[in-house]
Amino acid sequence: MPRAPSLALVPLPLLLPLLAVCRMRSAGAAEIADRTARKACTHYQHMQCMLDISEKACEPDEEPMPLLDWSEQESVWLCCCPLPYTACKKEEMDQVCFAAVKEHLSPKKISTRPELVAGLQLARGEMQRAGGKACSVLA
Repeated sequence: MPRAPSLALVPLPLLLPLLAVCRMRSAGAAEIADRTARKACTHYQHMQCMLDISEKACEPDEEPMPLLDWSEQESVWLCCCPLPYTACKKEEMDQVCFAAVKEHLSPKKISTRPELVAGLQLARGEMQRAGGKACSVLA
């Protein structure tokens, strides 16, 4: 039977969000909001897409760094399109998402997996703040 990978092998920056969730749950914090509440955030789809890329950044068998390039099939830029995993024109992209990706996910700034995950979280944070109360239910 294969053994689960040791948490000792996971870089600390990748564990911090998980530890924060665990701490919140043990402190009696709210659980994940229901689907209707999550989808009320105008940036929900874009933020979820970035979580998908974060997952790829954490998988040892994935190579996520090319996803910073505009021309990649599952590029981080694609997260800013109106429909999930459907290419769109630049003028159709969510402008808050576009600005956040441009600011925090430049290949000139990001060269490691932990930097990629941090940049994705910073971009998600900008969208969460821009979305106001409706987006406050998203972590």
